[in-house]
Amino acid sequence: MISHAAVRSLFSHGVTNMYSELMSTQYKEAMYEISKQPEWITYRDAFRDLLDKGATLVADRGNLHINQKLDESIPEDAQLFVICDKETLLKINPNYKPAK
Repeated sequence: MISHAAVRSLFSHGVTNMYSELMSTQYKEAMYEISKQPEWITYRDAFRDLLDKGATLVADRGNLHINQKLDESIPEDAQLFVICDKETLLKINPNYKPAK
C-alpha cells in the first residue's frame, strides 16, 4: 500500500495527503477492523448500514475492491475494515477496546 501510494502521489498530489491523514494519529478518522454483523448478507448491506452510521467500508482482508462486489455475500469469516472516528466505531462495535 505504501509503495502504491508513493507511485500514485507522483500523478495526483491529493493522494499523498489522504494517505498521510489515514496514517496519522493527529486526525480523528482512522481505519479499524470490525466484525460482520448478522443482518449483513451482502457487502451492499454492510456498506449502506455503515455509511448511515458514519463509517465507510473499504476492505475485506486485503481486498480494497468492495465497491466492485457489493452484491456478493459476505463470508462469515470476513475481516472487514472501515474508515471512521472512534465515536462512530463505538456505535458500530460497543465492545471495542483500543490496543495497548
